[in-house]
Amino acid sequence: MADDKIGITKGDSEVIQITITDEDGSAFDLTGYTVTMTVKKCGNEEDADAILKKSVTSHLNPTGGITVIELSPTETDIVPGIYIYDVQVSKATPVFVRTVIKDIFEVVEDITNA
Repeated sequence: MADDKIGITKGDSEVIQITITDEDGSAFDLTGYTVTMTVKKCGNEEDADAILKKSVTSHLNPTGGITVIELSPTETDIVPGIYIYDVQVSKATPVFVRTVIKDIFEVVEDITNA
């Protein structure tokens, strides 16, 4: 698995582009799917206790497996530290859930407070 570590600066706008592939390496068609990124202190926390949870249903290039998760300064106003995150692709009918990324999510302190 490639290095999927995400590093952000506290309070900054962030755009995270994700390319999702099938097991054979071909693009995963995201048409009709929801992509959800969840950030937690540890994996056994409830989703309701997540530091950050963001879902998108409109994708940059759905047939190419490319989506973008945009985070506002309010959403990234997180205590600096090292967290864990995952990204899941899901669909209600027929029921489908696949975790496609699991890695480190690091938040660093900002320097300029303009």
